[in-house]
Amino acid sequence: MLLIGGWQDLFFEQTMAHYRTLRNHGADVALIVGPWTHGEGGGVATRESLDWLAGSRLAHPVRIFVTGDGGWRELPDWPPPSTGEMLYPRPGGVLADAPPDDSAPLRFVYDPADPTPTIGGRMLMGSAAGYRDDSALAERADVHRCGTLLRIRGHRGSLRRTHSRDRHPVGRRRRPDQRSRP
Repeated sequence: MLLIGGWQDLFFEQTMAHYRTLRNHGADVALIVGPWTHGEGGGVATRESLDWLAGSRLAHPVRIFVTGDGGWRELPDWPPPSTGEMLYPRPGGVLADAPPDDSAPLRFVYDPADPTPTIGGRMLMGSAAGYRDDSALAERADVHRCGTLLRIRGHRGSLRRTHSRDRHPVGRRRRPDQRSRP
């Protein structure tokens, strides 16, 4: 079975879960992940599907497009083996491999009445989906942007962040049409 998805595909997580389940059960399965949304991928998806149906198999069961590099990589499995790596945000938008000596926190104020909008991303289809230039959002006072480029190099990406707040929530506001529950 050949599974084709995209980094910006709304069904990305399901495609990965299907691949893992089929692989764990010993199925003849391959995975291609390209730089597209759901329904895109046209020529690549068609060519790979026809080759698969004709009996041709990939040299490695996984082929991914590495964004930023602009190139395809073949891997023996997905996800690739990972190594833990801790990165610390520093002033100036830099990520470093050691915490800052002064351990001064990076601060910003979040206003729920003015949330940061979403631009592009994983959507089903359409002109608003996929990769978009969101650099204007980095100018907002409630955005902290780290400019260090992270790439897939045998690592599985994950992010763990900590935060604190200086005010406690006041309570949940109810709309007038909501009934009180006992």
